[in-house]
Amino acid sequence: MQATLLVLAISAIATIVRFRGLGYGLPAIYNPDEIAILTRSLSFATGTLNPHNFLYPTFFFYALCGWIGGWFLVRRIGGSVASVRAFEMEFFTDPSNIYFAGRSLVALCGTLTVPAVYGLARQVAGRGAAIAAALFLASAPLHARDSHYIKHDVPAALIVTIALTAILGLDRRAQPARRDLVPAAAFCGVALATHYYTIFLLVPLAIAIWRKGRVGRTRLLPAAALTVAVVFAMLSPFVLLEPLIAWRDMTANRDIVVGRALEQDTAFLPSAGRYVEMLALEATAWPIAVLAMIGVGWTIAARPRGALLLLSFAVPFFLFVSHTVPATRYLVPLVPVMSVFAGVATDRIAGLAPGSLRRWVFVALCVAAAAPAFGRSLETDRFLRQDDTRTIAQRFIERSAAPGSTILVQPYSVQLVQSRRALREALRANLGDERRASVRFQKGLVWESPSRPAYRLLYLGDGGLDVDKIYVHYAEVRTDAALTHLRALGVDYVVLKRTLHVDPAIQPLQATLEHQARRIASFTPYKEEVSSPSDDVFLHNTDASLSPELARPGPIIDVWKID
Repeated sequence: MQATLLVLAISAIATIVRFRGLGYGLPAIYNPDEIAILTRSLSFATGTLNPHNFLYPTFFFYALCGWIGGWFLVRRIGGSVASVRAFEMEFFTDPSNIYFAGRSLVALCGTLTVPAVYGLARQVAGRGAAIAAALFLASAPLHARDSHYIKHDVPAALIVTIALTAILGLDRRAQPARRDLVPAAAFCGVALATHYYTIFLLVPLAIAIWRKGRVGRTRLLPAAALTVAVVFAMLSPFVLLEPLIAWRDMTANRDIVVGRALEQDTAFLPSAGRYVEMLALEATAWPIAVLAMIGVGWTIAARPRGALLLLSFAVPFFLFVSHTVPATRYLVPLVPVMSVFAGVATDRIAGLAPGSLRRWVFVALCVAAAAPAFGRSLETDRFLRQDDTRTIAQRFIERSAAPGSTILVQPYSVQLVQSRRALREALRANLGDERRASVRFQKGLVWESPSRPAYRLLYLGDGGLDVDKIYVHYAEVRTDAALTHLRALGVDYVVLKRTLHVDPAIQPLQATLEHQARRIASFTPYKEEVSSPSDDVFLHNTDASLSPELARPGPIIDVWKID
């Protein structure tokens, strides 16, 4: 009973740092993956369950669509939305409620991972280690921060934790029957249907079964493989029904995630150093990281079977992500395992104290280790709630630029309202006829915000798959005649984003603007007292750190007027 109350109290702490500030940035969305994920999830409401895209498996998309559907029912019963059509139009007019609902699902998964970690750590080393592990995960700033994003990683971490717990339970059975392996294999299938990188769960699952001798190898292993495959097929069926498209998308994802890392650094494990740094200093806090390292050694010595099963997932997973372009989200599934090892160390260190002092030493260690991480999580929440530089720039532009002006911006920069005329122009340029556009863009052709000015938007870049955008390619603005070309396109304003690292693609245009245009505003994320920043800006969905030099998220934004 006492342990249950403690876990509930710790879960309340986790809830605070995961749900606090969920509405940051809204109605603007500055994490590019959130837009793609939520849009794809809501597409299932049109009547098809085929995502026609397999960069990710589809279980999380289905779950998110169902969650948003439940959110609609709650609001419909409560009277805050009148109909399905009204709810649908919210997505195009002000999607704040819908994005908040999607983020709340991920935040809930993050909170539920706390009792799941308690269960995993209890399997490994008992109740004391479990309570400490739950506290360490609850306060972990990386896990808390990524619980604010509509992304797969936090839900995947929850399912990985449950799957590892089930695998440990299977390993403890001396002579398991086929039915005994179903929970472990099924949760591995659920995890794989949530994110492909959880495939490394099959390593500890195979080890646990292999240990059961000849019967395990000949009867249980095939049954486990079949269970994983069936569950995956049930939750992500179109990966198997459209294997060529799935393979194409998986290969494309591999090129984006792994290929870019190898292009930048051909060394073995090119991103390992950065990931070690993030695990040691950012995933939790350095006291928990130190305890985790101690806990690995202690667990190997005292509970080698449990240590092997946890490490047989964590080590291959880490080696894999070390071949990716560094991003904090890839480390999220490792934070629960890290918390378990830190919990083991805390419990064992406290166990070295005299009997009457053990409880107090344990409490002191937990508080001392978790306090810096919890403080950083609260600071992260506060930081995320500050207006992004792009939000501030948007307000300035809407005050300064006449509606209908032509503005050249970059993707994922200042989010302005595109006029119906500009949308029709883009659809005709990309599709030949706006009537070929999807339902989403058809609705945009008949609606325009009554409260915000709309503009003719052009986008700087080498293009993409967005049929609603007209791109101005970098090659078109690399010469001294760049402004002549932009004037011919009717451009009135140019909005550029930058960081401390100079982007060679936009440097020529930046130099031309400095000599031939007029900068009417510049917005910086740095604190006023920071005149020469040394740390780069914070951008969502990257490996960016929350530097004490920063006052807010977002890049540096310059607004130029072309006279």
